[in-house]
Amino acid sequence: MFELVTRAPASGLRPWVMSLYGYEERAAGPVVMEEGPAPYVPVIVDFGPGWLIDGERRGSFAAGLSEARAVVEHAGHGHCMQFNLTPLGAHGLFGLPMHELAGRCVPLDALLEGASELEERLYEAGSWSARLALLENELLNRLAQVEAPPVAHAWKKLVEEGGRTRIGELADDLGWSHRRLIAEFRDQVGLRPKQVANVLRFDRASRMLGEGGSPADVAFDCGYSDQAHLTREFTRYAGRTPGNFLQDAGAAAA
Repeated sequence: MFELVTRAPASGLRPWVMSLYGYEERAAGPVVMEEGPAPYVPVIVDFGPGWLIDGERRGSFAAGLSEARAVVEHAGHGHCMQFNLTPLGAHGLFGLPMHELAGRCVPLDALLEGASELEERLYEAGSWSARLALLENELLNRLAQVEAPPVAHAWKKLVEEGGRTRIGELADDLGWSHRRLIAEFRDQVGLRPKQVANVLRFDRASRMLGEGGSPADVAFDCGYSDQAHLTREFTRYAGRTPGNFLQDAGAAAA
């Protein structure tokens, strides 16, 4: 059994929240998934027996931006809600320097006041539609006073251009030194601008390959110097070549 229910965030959440969904899966045995780096902060509200993240047991948690891939497992039953925050949304919601979360998976009750109560309220809401509406309202209330910091301009430009923007151009746009740009990114995004650009470029390449793009076309469109460059970077982040990625995607769809 596999169930995935999604909800587009309300307009008031869109600067901070990328997606919300409910998930439940029951399988005959353990399910293992390898997740590549992504340009968002996933927050898991767990209703089931928990997860193994790179071999460590987790219940509800949030994971900061990272250039590393992660192995995610459940023992045969996964049941949770997930909302994906922009790094600036996570900075506003959790109120901590994002470099403290970067590359880490942290229990949600260490980051979010009232996390255990929220988990209980969401579970008891019963239906996915009721849970998603409750979660959306909770996030609207918690993020209502968050204002976009100056670094939001640089983040938005990197996202819109799929990581292809020159870092010097971002600093010039804001009238900042490179050192200040790096410091602001570490504080409010979690990684350095160049690392963020690499993750965004990988994310775009993954989506284009998944939609049927050829490695040569993807390399060109995503700003890699050539197909060999794409293969090196993709293998670094995904643990497999673009060709292997396409084969695995085809096998999963069959």
